[in-house]
Amino acid sequence: MESSTPAELRRPAVRPQTQNPTRDAQFPVADRALANALPQIIWSCDAQGRLNWVNDRWFELTGLSEAETLDHKGALIAVHPDDRATVTRYWAHALETSSVVEFQYRILETSRGYRWHVARVAPVRGARGDVTQWVAAVFDIHDHRRTEDALRASERKFDSVLHLSSVPMAITRRSDGVYLFVNEAFSRLTGYAREEVLGRSSVELGMLTVETRAAAAAHFGGRDGGSVETGFRVKDGRGRWRTRCVRVKHKREPRRTHCAGPTTEGRISGPAIA
Repeated sequence: MESSTPAELRRPAVRPQTQNPTRDAQFPVADRALANALPQIIWSCDAQGRLNWVNDRWFELTGLSEAETLDHKGALIAVHPDDRATVTRYWAHALETSSVVEFQYRILETSRGYRWHVARVAPVRGARGDVTQWVAAVFDIHDHRRTEDALRASERKFDSVLHLSSVPMAITRRSDGVYLFVNEAFSRLTGYAREEVLGRSSVELGMLTVETRAAAAAHFGGRDGGSVETGFRVKDGRGRWRTRCVRVKHKREPRRTHCAGPTTEGRISGPAIA
């Protein structure tokens, strides 16, 4: 997933630098002790956005020295080249608006290469409300990010399978019946274009009555799996069709998957994908 560490950026690990008066003067003793004990990266900037302090965790991970980090925006050498514009854009927005910002970017570590982190940067204000300093906490989210990327790839593959299926299929949100996905076969069957269906419920479209949808929802109760068949009308209202509904688990929210067909065919042919 990540590119290998460039040879020119491979640096030997350095010892934490905890005794530099200039650097440590930016934080009170108690705050320095706390920041250096944390497993996250903590850094601060002056009111104009110039980096003036980083905790020991930064040196441990990046292998950069204090001078390499603080002088001439040297900390950017540890930021993935593809992410530097993102960091610069968010940082400029924070300075312009004096507001909290959060962004994700990759940091080059000496032992593990580039890893995804999320930074939350907040202004510190003086007694008159003006910004006197900026403080940031940076958390490693690499494993979580890879899991999310894998999930999105799986969902794209799943959507592709549904789109190519000749069986009319749809996915709705369990809480309110709003359509989240329909394939081309479903659009041909019902007469509704995808744009007409997505974001609207079957009740709103007149495909189901409130009572019919409530009865189908009651069938599942709090269970996952199982199925129920209900009748519904297509856009022109000329035919009555049946849909087989299967309740499925989903990481973000509970959903139902539907397969549809005409009543004259009896039970619905083809599997309900769950």
